[in-house]
Amino acid sequence: MHTVSRARCTEVVPSWQRALHWSGIRGNACLEGKHHVREYTRAFDGLRAAALSPQHSVQLIKSVVKKYSE
Repeated sequence: MHTVSRARCTEVVPSWQRALHWSGIRGNACLEGKHHVREYTRAFDGLRAAALSPQHSVQLIKSVVKKYSE
């Protein structure tokens, strides 16, 4: 399962089919087909690669809070 923020992208791969279940803030969807799974997996992999680590996220948030608190 790939998780980004509050959205989830779950790949379900039974032996006979490939499907993707999307659950997010605006609702849910189930998409079938290898192309959907491949495209969403690629998108989430890109988001994950571009994201800060949890530790760097905390540092960035703290620095912004400090900047605007002074």
